Amino acid sequence: MFEGFDETFHYGFVQSLSTHRALPVLGRDTVSEEMWQALQLQPVSHYIQASTGAPVNFGEYFRLTNEQRVEMRRRLESLPAGEKYQAHSGLLNYEVNQPPITYVLAAIPDGLMSGFPITWRVLAVRLLLSVTSVVLIYIGMKMLGSAVFARWWLAATFCVFCSQMLYASICHVCNDSLAVPAMIFFIWSTVRALQQPSRKTFAILAVMLSLALLTKVYFIFEVPLAMAIVAWHLWRRKATFANAGLFVAILAVTTGPWFYRNATLYHNLTGTSDKAAGFGPRQLLETFARLPWLDSITYMATSSIWTGNNSFTTFSSRSLFAVLLLLAASAVFYVLHRKEWRAPEMAMLASILLFCGGLLYITLAFFYSTKGAVNAAMPWYMQVLLPPVMLLAFLSMSRSGTIGRVLAIGTLLAWTYLIAATYAIKLLPLYGGFTGTRAHVSDLWSWYRDKGAERSSILGTMCLTPAWWIYALTAAVLMLAFTVCAILIRGISARAASARGPHGGPEVS
Repeated sequence: MFEGFDETFHYGFVQSLSTHRALPVLGRDTVSEEMWQALQLQPVSHYIQASTGAPVNFGEYFRLTNEQRVEMRRRLESLPAGEKYQAHSGLLNYEVNQPPITYVLAAIPDGLMSGFPITWRVLAVRLLLSVTSVVLIYIGMKMLGSAVFARWWLAATFCVFCSQMLYASICHVCNDSLAVPAMIFFIWSTVRALQQPSRKTFAILAVMLSLALLTKVYFIFEVPLAMAIVAWHLWRRKATFANAGLFVAILAVTTGPWFYRNATLYHNLTGTSDKAAGFGPRQLLETFARLPWLDSITYMATSSIWTGNNSFTTFSSRSLFAVLLLLAASAVFYVLHRKEWRAPEMAMLASILLFCGGLLYITLAFFYSTKGAVNAAMPWYMQVLLPPVMLLAFLSMSRSGTIGRVLAIGTLLAWTYLIAATYAIKLLPLYGGFTGTRAHVSDLWSWYRDKGAERSSILGTMCLTPAWWIYALTAAVLMLAFTVCAILIRGISARAASARGPHGGPEVS
């Protein structure tokens, strides 16, 4: 528990809703006594010890005896249920100004399981959010892939599902869980509204934008795209003012109360006055000039592919740069094939660029508010870009002949390696007691071979599922990843062969 980014405080928001049936207020509400006591009985990353007051980090936990770890887990699961109704005055919850829709959904199982230990409730909420997100991402990728005529959308979806940072973002208690599918469905709705302006498509666009805004505040950067599409059709006289009025009405009714609450409580629409206070145009320009751009861009590019949860461990830079190089190559070919660009992919591209502009603003705001301590947007922010970027990348490859197929196969292999190494080389050792600073193959082999009992005892007391279940699921994931990768590569190669025809020339169909 609490190893997800800011998960302590995101779950605190969920618990506030399920116990008090009211939205908490930033600067006033705290985490519960149950949350505080749970922090005393669960290891956390040393990065968040100061902000949570937790006494034991992973390194210290690994040095405990098995009996001590078992006793901590027993006490954790025996916390009195009534403590979740009591506030702990020493730990303010800094995530309660987030948009509410994810937390309202998560509060349902948390409330229904009120009598269960906190470990069971956190696991149930994680499963609800992560499974919902994965299903919606798959459906959204299929719909968006069809809308932009992406022939290799299934390969793009596979690579999305091989991203460690995707799971680091969606598989803990937070509103990032639903932000990724929210972006996909919003882009799909812009494509629909652009292609077929009507009362129905404008209503769908308004609903998807509203859901996105009530999921994550950074979707405010996408509002201009939706407005521009509506305005464009009005100017071209392909839509009526009644249709545009319906779009505005739906947006106002669904999001208006939330923005009004923010304006009343926090004196701005987004509820982020704590991060943006005093950050005006002059400060923005000054910060723009002072930001170390190379370090910032490099960190955002690599960390958006792999970041070891709240422990902020890293992956091989050579592997990450290889993945980035493949994506950069597909971007180059995409530009070279710009004469083939269609309106649907232009809408997707506009959405990506607008969000990148938003990330630029967020980066500058972080750099300013932290006095230079933070020089980049957080890596989980970038996950909403992964699905549309991957679709455009594979669309570019599908247009690039033999070179495109080689790039596609290389991309599939690279992402398959990433997800396999994530579990076998990085995460199991990270949480199973491996203390080496770098994961050399010989050291890992010795650890897997000689430390099985210790590893299982650590995983069995620290994780929310038994150690054998973790091993079984890891093996299943690796086998599935290799199998699907092989099937996709075979399909791409088979298309190349059929395109050449039986005698090596182009096949006429």
